[in-house]
Amino acid sequence: MNKMKNFLALVVVLSITLTLIPTQAIAQNKASLNNETGNTLFSNTLQTFQNPVAYQPSLLLDAVPEEDILIKSPSGITYDTRVSCEVVTEGKTGETDEGTRPAVIRFTLNNPGEQQVTFHYTAVSGSVEYSHLTGMLSGTVSLSKDIPQQDVTIDIVSFADNPEKLNIPNNNAFWTGKKFFYLFCSNIQNALFDGGHESLTVPVPVESEFDYAAAYENAINTELIDLNRVAGGLNGVFPVPEGCELRLTAEISGDVRKMLDDGVFTHIHLPQGYFINESDEALDVTYHIKAMNDKTSPPREAFISKFKSISLAATGPTSFYSDEFPQEIPIEEVNLGPFWENNGIFNKLDFIFDYSMITTSNAISTCFLDEAGQYLQHQVSFSDETPPVVTWVSTGTENALYGYDIPVIIEFSEPVYTDAITFKVDDQTLSPMEGAGTISQRVSFLHRIGDEALNTESFTVNVTDITGAVDLSGKAQEVSGSGSASVGIPFDLKHTFAYCAEPSVILDQGTSCNMSATISIPLKYDTELSNWLINESRISEGNISKVVTAKAISTEGNINIPLTVQTNDVRVTGLAGSFTVPENNTGEDVFYALEIYLDTGSGDELVYSLARVYAVQPLILVEGENDITIDYTYWPPGDNIFINASFLLCACFLFCTVEKPM
Repeated sequence: MNKMKNFLALVVVLSITLTLIPTQAIAQNKASLNNETGNTLFSNTLQTFQNPVAYQPSLLLDAVPEEDILIKSPSGITYDTRVSCEVVTEGKTGETDEGTRPAVIRFTLNNPGEQQVTFHYTAVSGSVEYSHLTGMLSGTVSLSKDIPQQDVTIDIVSFADNPEKLNIPNNNAFWTGKKFFYLFCSNIQNALFDGGHESLTVPVPVESEFDYAAAYENAINTELIDLNRVAGGLNGVFPVPEGCELRLTAEISGDVRKMLDDGVFTHIHLPQGYFINESDEALDVTYHIKAMNDKTSPPREAFISKFKSISLAATGPTSFYSDEFPQEIPIEEVNLGPFWENNGIFNKLDFIFDYSMITTSNAISTCFLDEAGQYLQHQVSFSDETPPVVTWVSTGTENALYGYDIPVIIEFSEPVYTDAITFKVDDQTLSPMEGAGTISQRVSFLHRIGDEALNTESFTVNVTDITGAVDLSGKAQEVSGSGSASVGIPFDLKHTFAYCAEPSVILDQGTSCNMSATISIPLKYDTELSNWLINESRISEGNISKVVTAKAISTEGNINIPLTVQTNDVRVTGLAGSFTVPENNTGEDVFYALEIYLDTGSGDELVYSLARVYAVQPLILVEGENDITIDYTYWPPGDNIFINASFLLCACFLFCTVEKPM
């Protein structure tokens, strides 16, 4: 039989300090020139090479070798194709359409193969609500060698500064700084997202230059009624008008309206004053407070109004207010605020003094004066009397699959400075995406649906110890908040299998030139997946799966590898198979890919994320000690050295002669 000799050199450098080695050691080294290895470093190395070695070089997809190294796969796919993402333009909102700016998210294909890469995207709520977005909010991205980049543009709506036209509340419409919506990407084909993920959730910032602090200062210092504009009075003193009704109207608009809508204002300061009854008998006056919207047709009054019958003492003053009817009241008592105006936004608040029960009207004066008799020309204002509290925890999507990153939103009773907000999820302390410089009623973060959601129909995110919020008035959150939100976990066969399967390839060189490969695919427990796999229609003789197969390059070329379904008393625990790896005589690692296919009813379909790249190491075969020679690069003349010599003796190369039958 003809033989071909391949030479593989292993470099071994010996540094021998001559002052430490006696002269007779030279003779021993010289004897080694005749291939006499003896009990030395070289004999130990030889023994190591002759022992069989088991390798476990199964690599995750993001541990693939350098780009210029070829990965051999049955399908021809290289498995290092990735999609990266960048927010190239942050969104912006403003008072007008011209003041807005769309958000632009750019996707880039890295290491493209021959296959087209596609995935689906959809915009979902975060601290920026879905209703603040417009345009193409979902679609498909297609990338290829020829088109390696594509931008997704999400338009942002302007602030609704005249919410009464919408006839609905306008809470959470304004903010300062940056809030976020999220672009969720899934169902990727022929690639993975950076990090080796099958899905990607991109936080997209939307900037607002609205100055919440300035708007609050303006609103808190706004008094809504100027009594000089009310006919019939003189220096704040009003007689009973014709018709026996004195009506003061406060216009609710601008920054005051914003603060009411967003829950900033909690209390209203009613008009200050008193009645003077100059008659000798007690008289009754009715005091009404009504919210209304006069821009509807017909004008709409609030369902809730404040009403009080006041008995005026004879020959003296009587205050508008009492312990039962104080001057400062919560705004909900007059049907104002985001939780009370769902029947229509009110743009006016009427204060009505009804004198129709009085027979001697000329004896009554209504005085808008303080206790010292000073005229209070400007009346009616709002204030924030309570610290912020957590009101709600929600998610940006109703359903999610294993491995998805879902937005979780924490909502407060009013806009807050977000700088110091922290919270806990699973005993881990976190901070929201919204950080320093942001004033918002909502903050958000991403939470991954992991193994804790396995085998469930829904998953609940529990958020605890929510603290650190400070409102516009400077009041700090006094009580830590908590809340929970749930998402449905629908069964998606391919996605569930891809998430639950954990393939690996174990190589064993043994004493053969061809490594044997063992495929192991443990499965996480999902009842529906287990029942589907073990169904008798999907199992053949020998417990071989009809619906899950592996493909690899073996000594026989590209082959389909049958996989045995493994079970215990409860469920399917995994799948297993084996094949023989091609011999590697290249002197370098050769990289292969194991591919996993799933048949969900339409034929075998490659599960890209389950491909495993493994390295077949080069053969190092030594048949005996005669295959080893030592070639010294330096030897002293005459085979002698001085006993006190201090230089290094030599460096040598170990040559292994490998013989392979042709």
